[in-house]
Amino acid sequence: MAEISGRTLAIMPTSPGALVDALTTTWCRLRADLPDLPEAQIAVVTTAPPADHGPDRWSLTPGDVLQGLAVSTDVLSAGPEDVVTALLHDAAHVLCWRRGIKDTATRGYYHNDAYLKAAIEVGLEWPEERERDRVKGYPDPRMTSETRSRHVPDMETLARILPDVLPHLEMPKPSSKRAGRPSFQCSCVPARRIWAAQSVADLGQIICGVCGSAFT
Repeated sequence: MAEISGRTLAIMPTSPGALVDALTTTWCRLRADLPDLPEAQIAVVTTAPPADHGPDRWSLTPGDVLQGLAVSTDVLSAGPEDVVTALLHDAAHVLCWRRGIKDTATRGYYHNDAYLKAAIEVGLEWPEERERDRVKGYPDPRMTSETRSRHVPDMETLARILPDVLPHLEMPKPSSKRAGRPSFQCSCVPARRIWAAQSVADLGQIICGVCGSAFT
């Protein structure tokens, strides 16, 4: 198990070596042009990383190796371009963290102008015709055509590896603690979901600390 922003993530019981090597190679390609990026220990996780992209997610070992960088099975299943984009997205956050720049608000959910500037530095862009999201800011910039060309070798490697690796990734088993408990969701986009006993929910509203709405 690994912990990021106070949330426990399920790491693969046996790390898929070829996949981790491919992810590490992609990160090293980024570092070649961005000396502020540290070496990273990349985890493959079976649970989605938290929506919180705040600075508490990151840490360094005594050897200056970045901890907190995780790629989920959901991202891996989306394909090579999504995987590389996810690494670039996190690289922008890491740059801001290393430089002491505040790049998010609303508990790491809102991506501000400082984040977009770092995202452009790592090779992402925000389409000119697309307006800033009023709730999330600039949460999902895309790769530029130049960046896509630079990472063709990485995407080709991932395209070759993923079909062999994905069927063997162990997905988390449903927790028996949730059996019989109803789920509730808030108004966040995407919605956050919690499970609670009905007797607990009947005591009063459970309020989301991000969007301020009640879980219903």
